[in-house]
Amino acid sequence: MGFLDRFKGKRPELTITVDPAEAVPGDEVIVRVTVAGEIDEKAEAGVAGIRCLNNYLTKEWDRQDDEWDEVWRAVSLHEDQQDLPLAQGEHEYRFALPTGLPPDSADAVSWWAFASIDRRRGLDASTSNRIAVRLPAASAPQERRAVPDSGDGVAFEDLPASVGAGQTLDGTLSVTPREDVKTTGVKVKLTRVCSYHDDRHEIERSKDMGEVEIAGAQELVAGQTQQFQFSLPLPPNPGPTAQAPHTVVEWRVDGVVARRMRPDLEVRAPIVVYDGP
Repeated sequence: MGFLDRFKGKRPELTITVDPAEAVPGDEVIVRVTVAGEIDEKAEAGVAGIRCLNNYLTKEWDRQDDEWDEVWRAVSLHEDQQDLPLAQGEHEYRFALPTGLPPDSADAVSWWAFASIDRRRGLDASTSNRIAVRLPAASAPQERRAVPDSGDGVAFEDLPASVGAGQTLDGTLSVTPREDVKTTGVKVKLTRVCSYHDDRHEIERSKDMGEVEIAGAQELVAGQTQQFQFSLPLPPNPGPTAQAPHTVVEWRVDGVVARRMRPDLEVRAPIVVYDGP
């Protein structure tokens, strides 16, 4: 052991588990913290708790490189903590997940269980575990609706207002072209969009989450309606719809009549994606 190791002493080892593995706002979760290893005289205080963070992307000026850099920042939306005894063994806590807060959603909102022991003039001991706080189906609109065309003659019919993680988005794309159209294919796309903002900057990031071709190359006659049914599976962990002070997570579905050397004909509709029961 080197001089610095002797000065800092040995840190206790912390492990943490959360029960149940998945929860929704309004539920109670049990956080279990196991303290193992040496607890020396440097240990001063311990805490265990839960927190909800709004993660967002912004820009900050890099004076060294003389340019704007994109950086991740986070603000706390909720935190609740209790004292952690400076004693070996398992310690159990109960915490309520407040209603009115957004679910855990990748690159937007994160929920955590955490524990730490502060050590005077030594390395602190800490650990954390992400909590799977879901967006329940009951909070999402369940109706099916029609989405009229915006001038291109392309519309959705019988489109659900929401869809669950791991489920299939089913609907009908209706095409009534204003003029004869030679299409290279008809498809439906699903996109997840994260919009970040603070007092100075706005940044948008989109990610394609699925695409299905529902018809191949063909000629569509002006004024004649053709309907194309589609089924588009969602991933099991999609990052649900969420809204926080600095981040908005939205999902959209696009119906596209692709054309070569000419603008595509399109229709777009928002959709709520949930990942809870």
